[in-house]
Amino acid sequence: MEELVSYHGHSITSIAPKSSTHFSQLGAMGQSCIEQGWRSLYTMKEIASCIEKIQPVRFTETLTLFSTLRLEAHSSGHSLGSANWLLETSYKKIVFLSSSSLVTGLHPLDFDTSVLKNADVIHVSDLTNQSHLDLSFQRSKAKMMSYIGRALQARGNVLFPIPTMGIIFDLIGEIRNYLLSVGVEIGHETHQIPIYMVGPMANRSLQYANICGEWMTPELQEQLYVPKMPLPHGLLLKSGGLQAVGSISLDVKAKKDFKEPCIVFTGDYACPTNGPVSWFLKKWGNSEHNVCIVVVPSFDVPLGCRMTVLRAPLDTRITLTEVGRLLTMNWMRKLDGSPRHIIIPKCQGATQFQEDWRQKGADVHIYTSGDILDVDLKRKWDKVTISEKLSQLEPQAPGSASYLLPISGSLHLHNNQLVLGDMNSGPSTRAITLADNRTPIQPVDAISIMKRLKEVRN
Repeated sequence: MEELVSYHGHSITSIAPKSSTHFSQLGAMGQSCIEQGWRSLYTMKEIASCIEKIQPVRFTETLTLFSTLRLEAHSSGHSLGSANWLLETSYKKIVFLSSSSLVTGLHPLDFDTSVLKNADVIHVSDLTNQSHLDLSFQRSKAKMMSYIGRALQARGNVLFPIPTMGIIFDLIGEIRNYLLSVGVEIGHETHQIPIYMVGPMANRSLQYANICGEWMTPELQEQLYVPKMPLPHGLLLKSGGLQAVGSISLDVKAKKDFKEPCIVFTGDYACPTNGPVSWFLKKWGNSEHNVCIVVVPSFDVPLGCRMTVLRAPLDTRITLTEVGRLLTMNWMRKLDGSPRHIIIPKCQGATQFQEDWRQKGADVHIYTSGDILDVDLKRKWDKVTISEKLSQLEPQAPGSASYLLPISGSLHLHNNQLVLGDMNSGPSTRAITLADNRTPIQPVDAISIMKRLKEVRN
């Protein structure tokens, strides 16, 4: 949000709202905005006010809304703080799978599969749709490193249009290790190669990442208790090998130049005509010795740019096939036989996925953006809270005999909870009356009662 205001808020260029990916959620409003008028949508003050309302939540911490809905965040394995959400009522569990990853060897905490246990509904979103032509994650990284090495050897520069968060913290450490293996040092000295991260959030992102131990792998969490930065970029910041640059315009006015050759992470890639991405493409775009490495599949380099462009997508999000494997291993059939639902986005293989899981007894719903789905969450049984006085009645029985205690009362719905109370009282009643024609407690057969209840239910 701050990058949005910083890149566009004081720009003199004319950008229609429909031409920017930032405004894809505005719908018809984006089409009706006048030129230049959309900039007044947000200010820095409004962003600060919005952020103040955010409540920090730890993984597996339970939040309660209106005494009826419980929420828990579980690690999704995608980046620092990325979470899948569990919404639970007294009778249903709904799981929202957001950006998730099963790739190992990265800094975030692994995907927490416990969120899938006993879920009634699993809503899946933000899948990657990698084709068979895409390079694998490890092969993409290896190819990327070779391009970096050749560009620096030719005294060229390396440009990464990538957000200042997520996988960038792994890339910095791996690039440093690779360059050391080929005899190149990261630093600000004359014989060294500097790394710059550019953007209004660059410095805060780098500083904040090193103190988020609870979001990291257990191995990195242990390093929080020793005098050592858990992520590699901490040492590079301290030595000056990695520098955070807040604003290109301010640095240019201060006549601060970038030491070349260098490696630059430009921040938000969704603003190719504004901000650092545009500035560096104009600065280095006329030389084939400079390399632009695109790790985000949706980024397109403007036409006319002569830079060497490498497309090496480092997309760690799960695929629909991986979703199927996760559900097979961790999503068990409910013992009470209640229906299970899977909601997946329309993508390649969605129809086949639907057929496969319908054979396994699950209802699969395919959606596109903006769809409204009707998912049956009706239940056959409800939990009823009885009064304190009733709970104190303790019929005594010899051996293993079972007993019934006939009672009469009024059933009230309050705060989404069913309360059994007195006939003439409201939800706050603490007492309950026995029937006028009190029947002596008689021993009964519990198995027979269960059979009768099933017959009534059917």
